[in-house]
Amino acid sequence: MHSITSILPKIISVSSHPSLKPPLRDTLTSIEKSSHQMRRILSRAVRTTSQDTSAFLNLTLKSKAYGKSAVQYMSTSCDTICRPCRLNGRISCQSHRTLKGDELLLSSPALSHQMLSDVIKGKALACRVPNFISDEKAQLVAYRLMKNLPYEYYSYAEGSVGRIGFSFSEANSNEDREKYYEQATVSMRIIRETCGDIESPMDRVRIALQDAWKYGANLEMLDEGRKMFAGLCRVIEANKEIHPHQDMVWWYDGFSKKSQEILNQLAMNVYIKVPEEGGELEMWNWGFENQELYEKNAEGSYGIKKSKLPPPDLTIKPNVGDLILFNPGNLHCIRTGSGQRFTVSSFIGYRGEDKPLSYWS
Repeated sequence: MHSITSILPKIISVSSHPSLKPPLRDTLTSIEKSSHQMRRILSRAVRTTSQDTSAFLNLTLKSKAYGKSAVQYMSTSCDTICRPCRLNGRISCQSHRTLKGDELLLSSPALSHQMLSDVIKGKALACRVPNFISDEKAQLVAYRLMKNLPYEYYSYAEGSVGRIGFSFSEANSNEDREKYYEQATVSMRIIRETCGDIESPMDRVRIALQDAWKYGANLEMLDEGRKMFAGLCRVIEANKEIHPHQDMVWWYDGFSKKSQEILNQLAMNVYIKVPEEGGELEMWNWGFENQELYEKNAEGSYGIKKSKLPPPDLTIKPNVGDLILFNPGNLHCIRTGSGQRFTVSSFIGYRGEDKPLSYWS
């Protein structure tokens, strides 16, 4: 094990650098890091003179909850997208702060470019559009889908989490990937037809994104010329939960060139059935950038035990008809509920302020 001063002797003198305040200096000199990646991240962070002291202390405390090898990031508030900076080992772009109060959850009668941008860039943790579809239409759509389209359980959540449609995260082999693309547009058409005279929730989201984002939104094609599926219908059974986890396309797609174009992503859920009690969405304002460290802390499971985490930063109790979007790169989970929880979901990809959004499931 090496102290921070021995790790970074050629980069900076921790005890004398003018940009570091005494509390930060003392904290950095006392932390021992053996991970090569953590050394790289800390070295670049120390050279960034605009860092906020309290944010570093906060990050340090949260890292200790996972042990000395943990590498995490916290959402940042900045004028440029944060993921490239994280990949380059920076903790923040221009500023770094903990979100508070109304900053955690935005709410508006309709989606807007600014609201989407704020969640993408970490200026808010999530956004909600209440009554995105009416209670009556939501219940009718849920009834039609459940009655006519049998759902299958995820392999990692047998008896707990079912889905109508094939998730891209499950297409781990060439055979499964081919199956995914073969079913993509067919599944969307079947779901649309099953909704009947009611606009399908995913179609409504597609129009809302097209209208809200200045440069529109398109169906994603990570493999050139092959349209992806969007609008996964997911059922969580009563008294079941989803453990804290992260969803990032770069992990599922093997960091392909096409997926690397996506700088950040959102998760979208339209709630068409919710339990009377429970079923809340819980979110943390941070997560793992490194997949290996995430999997190490998950200990062979698809998620991380809540007992290993500090309390969530935000808890949302969805209502029927709500549209909720958040950054799935942050840890998030779903509490147990007294009844079934039924959502229509997709991911939304961001390539820049002057580029179209994309969506897929």
